[in-house]
Amino acid sequence: MSLAERLTREHILARLSPALCCCALLLTAACGGPAPAPTPPPQPAAAPAPAAAPPVSAPAPLPEDPKHRLLVGTEWRLGEMTVHFLDAGRLLVKGGDVAPHAPGGITVKYRYTDGAVEASVMGQPITARWDGAALSVGGLPAEKMAPDSTDNTR
Repeated sequence: MSLAERLTREHILARLSPALCCCALLLTAACGGPAPAPTPPPQPAAAPAPAAAPPVSAPAPLPEDPKHRLLVGTEWRLGEMTVHFLDAGRLLVKGGDVAPHAPGGITVKYRYTDGAVEASVMGQPITARWDGAALSVGGLPAEKMAPDSTDNTR
């Protein structure tokens, strides 16, 4: 190899050497650079938010009829069912035929007129009689379950 060829070759290598180093650095950085941050492991599903409580409504005013007022807040056993008169227009029915469909009971509306209590429980019309002390359904007496803890005579 002649001196001219060697100089040219050395000259080319000298000029290419820094360029090759830069290319090597770029390839290393692009292909083999630092690993990306590891993906965090999946978190367990969050528990569902608790159901919102139903709005609290003001208690219904006591009925005007003094006999009806005595019925509000009482609980009665009628065969396998218990009936709790919640207020002047609603009662809670538990047990009996209601239990398989609503284990916690169902609240239904009732109407009181001159000692007659009328309600519909699961599509069945029910009529009871109230004399101010005793409740009967179809002529059969109901058993009072708990002493009345409220004074509904006001």
